[in-house]
Amino acid sequence: MFDEMYKAIKQHMRRGRAQCNHGEGGHPLFVNVDMNTGELYSTWIDSLQASFAGIQVLVGDIEEAICTHALYYVIWKRYGVLPERYNWKLLTPDISFYPLRPEFIESTYFLYQATKSPFYLHVGQEILANLNQFTRTGCGYATVHSVGDMSLEDRMESFFLSETTKYLYLCEAMSEDKRYALPIKNKYLAQISLVYGPYLKSTGLTNQPFGSLQPDWYDNQLLHLANDLATRLLPAFQNTTTGLPVPRVNLKSGVPDFPISSDTCPAGAGTFLLEMGILSRLLNDPVYENYARRANKALWNVRDKNTGLLGSDGVVVNSSSGTKPDDPKSGEQNVVSPKISIAKPSPPTPSPPQPIPTKRPSPPKPEPPKPEPPKSVPKPEPPKVTPKPEPPKVTPKPEPPKTIPKPEPPKPAPPPKSREDQLFEQILESRLD
Repeated sequence: MFDEMYKAIKQHMRRGRAQCNHGEGGHPLFVNVDMNTGELYSTWIDSLQASFAGIQVLVGDIEEAICTHALYYVIWKRYGVLPERYNWKLLTPDISFYPLRPEFIESTYFLYQATKSPFYLHVGQEILANLNQFTRTGCGYATVHSVGDMSLEDRMESFFLSETTKYLYLCEAMSEDKRYALPIKNKYLAQISLVYGPYLKSTGLTNQPFGSLQPDWYDNQLLHLANDLATRLLPAFQNTTTGLPVPRVNLKSGVPDFPISSDTCPAGAGTFLLEMGILSRLLNDPVYENYARRANKALWNVRDKNTGLLGSDGVVVNSSSGTKPDDPKSGEQNVVSPKISIAKPSPPTPSPPQPIPTKRPSPPKPEPPKPEPPKSVPKPEPPKVTPKPEPPKVTPKPEPPKTIPKPEPPKPAPPPKSREDQLFEQILESRLD
């Protein structure tokens, strides 16, 4: 499934020259397109898209990952931080604030692990220095209101501590023996602004990507909290016929009795799927992964038939019917994965009581006849002794032939998994190895 979607993304969304440093055209980038036609939809890229370079590393497309990362690094160098949206045609920010997002740092971390180039350590040091210079305050780190004047807002997003600082720590503070590398040649890459070095390919990750970082005092507290949160989110996935989650769920009381809408966006539907699958593997409990696979299948079924793209901006999917508002079938009940109703077994009908048989009385015993007096019998002559006949020879019975057990017929092979299930399995295993 991922291979097909990645191919569609590169076919319809990639712009620029065919290779990063060779050929005609501008620097390669991925743009926003109409999911139905593949035509250009807008001329901006946002800071969330900076995570795509990390995804390309995980799939083994190192050459494209280096190229994608280079674009966002140039924007970071120009402003000191990443503006939320950048217009690649006008070469100016469309939305100027920076809420301390982690995506660019995450991709920097993955690229360093893949290439071992010290250049990406240098990028991490630059990011850390800029955060301290422009966003640090007396009580934390603040959102940049505008990259034009570096004015700050009175807020710090929660993902700054849970994601941004985590990737900075992994990139800078891990000792060399705890790092992992993709199985590629250990060559250094030139700096992004210069000519790129040899492009490297890979197919997978080695085991234990983050080494042993668990301190002695840690007792899986975060895993318990994640399990509690996932349990509270589960009703959003349980109460729909398609498997797509409802758009809102109350973490205390569950799904509202009278929801405002059943429409959910694909990005929101897919947010927790990978996390739920990994949580199931860590807990050895398949419940979260089963619901994630069900929602994954529903998302796969609403892709555009022509381009293979799912769409995000302004696109919603009805969690009950599995259709979009502009779908001609949206008026019907187009159920992607209906619930299976299990009928309760009917109680057994009692059988009529059987009559208890009565014991028949036994007939009276007849009186024994009186014995007659014995008659005098003459003494018999002694019998002639005849020789005893020899016993017949017993011939042993032939043993029955041994029966050779018939070999059991081979068990039928399990049905093959669907393509979306196979890819979901591969992604989970690569993240857990």
